[in-house]
Amino acid sequence: MSLPHSAIAVFTSKSLETLLAHGGSGPWVGAEQRVQQQEFLVCVRKERPGAESHGGAFLVGKISAVRKHGFDRRGQQRWFFEISEFAIPSHRGRWEWRNPVRYTTLEELGIELKKLKFKPAPPPTQSIPTPDAASSVKPLTIAEAKAGLAAKFGVSTDAIDIHIKG
Repeated sequence: MSLPHSAIAVFTSKSLETLLAHGGSGPWVGAEQRVQQQEFLVCVRKERPGAESHGGAFLVGKISAVRKHGFDRRGQQRWFFEISEFAIPSHRGRWEWRNPVRYTTLEELGIELKKLKFKPAPPPTQSIPTPDAASSVKPLTIAEAKAGLAAKFGVSTDAIDIHIKG
């Protein structure tokens, strides 16, 4: 029995053409140590018109690089997964998870590596969108946030109250 092949599965509305034009998929939130360990990217169709059914895998890519790509609203690191080769899986499976990113294996997804026919990924023809200002905000301490708000509004830090719900 062979070892499982690590994969990150992502639930995306981007088309196969867009993913290949960008050279991969992203930006996705993930833990640095986990994202760096993945061998394969599996893209699963999120509700959009197209040949692939909702929730079905439509691309398996060999990950060639993982790059930082800004931050989300909560200050979590986002990542872009570059692929060097890709294949169209015959087993489409179904997305059964709540989150749009899942650390898994090809085997757990029902994808047999030996049945995939990989082709070289074409060189990217479009640059990936740069992180917007909201997604590139870095986490702050309360003191840093108060100092920034005080400077913006011309008041002392004592005049700033921050309440966090949740």
